[in-house]
Amino acid sequence: MKSCIFRIVLLFLFDFYCVDAFAQKNKLSMFDSIREMPPFKYYLLDGSEFTPENIIKRRNTVMIYFKNDCPYCNKEASIISDNIRSFYSIQFVFISREDSATINGFAVAHELDNLANVAFVQDKDKTYYNYCTAQYTPSIHVYNNHKKLISYIQGTMKKEQIEKFIK
Repeated sequence: MKSCIFRIVLLFLFDFYCVDAFAQKNKLSMFDSIREMPPFKYYLLDGSEFTPENIIKRRNTVMIYFKNDCPYCNKEASIISDNIRSFYSIQFVFISREDSATINGFAVAHELDNLANVAFVQDKDKTYYNYCTAQYTPSIHVYNNHKKLISYIQGTMKKEQIEKFIK
């Protein structure tokens, strides 16, 4: 009887170890896939393409995957809008799978439209969603001026967190 219980416990521990190791491997490989800015092709609201070549040189880039009706996304956009003058050296790219009119409405509502360091783009091909495994909104990736990942955040950033990315 004791050997049977011992075998069950041993089997349980082995199973737990294997599942945990598999989860850790997947977690690491997911993070490794976003260490550099991925190749992408998004679309600006006027329909023109937006690629890594459109990223402003020598600036850190904050890429925010958002949804119009997400309260946390709206809070993030408000934080950025309220402090946009102090964030002049950061490029913000707001990415959404929603239609152009909805994205534009979000930009206008937060007074982030027509700013040189802010781009609103449509992810028609689900590139960001698939490549960066964005499961939550907002999902934020911050890249340095060499397009290397320096931070990944699920949820909103405080003003102080954003200020850390100013050169």
